[in-house]
Amino acid sequence: MERWRAGMIEKSMDLNELKLSYLDGGSGEIILMIHGFGANKDSWNRFARHLTDKFRVIAVDLPGHGDSTSSLERKYDIQSQALWLALFVNKLGMDRFHIFGSSMGGAIAIYFTHLHPDRIMTLGLMSSAGVLSPNPSEYMQLLEKGKNPLLVHSRDDFENMLNFVMVEPPYMPWFIKNTVYEDYMERQAINKKIFNDISDKELANIPFLSEIKKPVFVIWGKQDRVLDVSSVGVLEERIPNTYSVILENTGHAPMMEKPEASAGHYLHFLTHLLLLNNESLQFIPVRLPRPDR
Repeated sequence: MERWRAGMIEKSMDLNELKLSYLDGGSGEIILMIHGFGANKDSWNRFARHLTDKFRVIAVDLPGHGDSTSSLERKYDIQSQALWLALFVNKLGMDRFHIFGSSMGGAIAIYFTHLHPDRIMTLGLMSSAGVLSPNPSEYMQLLEKGKNPLLVHSRDDFENMLNFVMVEPPYMPWFIKNTVYEDYMERQAINKKIFNDISDKELANIPFLSEIKKPVFVIWGKQDRVLDVSSVGVLEERIPNTYSVILENTGHAPMMEKPEASAGHYLHFLTHLLLLNNESLQFIPVRLPRPDR
């Protein structure tokens, strides 16, 4: 139902030995959306619903996630995932596009932008990995104690994970919630593999941020317990052209908790940054006014 409301259609692609599943909807300039660890393409549906009347939105299941190929024999570090992403967009024939990443997907989007700057129009980061926050998040403190609330081993773990990631998890009918829980349980091994493959350096200390010259949109939940909101200041300091928004009463998944507000801020960024000129969109080379945060 959420896919239908967003105008998104499920598609798949064979890529070497991989099957990649993705959602595709709308028309216009392309926005490629990259989900975070343990999530999937459907994480974006509520957010994409507010964009597909103006843009073509593509949300892909990264390898090891959702309906794409999962294998314990593959590597799932950030750079490997960015390389898979390049193969995906090449096969789709995507030349230039906006890229938007959440959490781990933000780090992947940053690496992709660094590797292929000529293909990226704007970079969007939602509760993104990539910098070491001045204030350690609750999640990072738990990891130091050997606890990971993002890995699910029981129904209690699942409920605790939802409440840890979001301030107010969106309503899910019991049968949908049970299906999601069962999927998490089936994915215990691959989720652990992916988590172990991602290095601390890639997630918390990306070295080339200052080299990114594209306009960058940053949005964060003020109550994010996974990646602390103080990361926003670091991104603003290191990336030259950053436009940032902080949402009150919001956790780590603004696209699910506050989809309309999140999409509204993103559209504000895009529509004030881009000027319709004949048949193509051209950048306005000015820093946007910062909204009330």
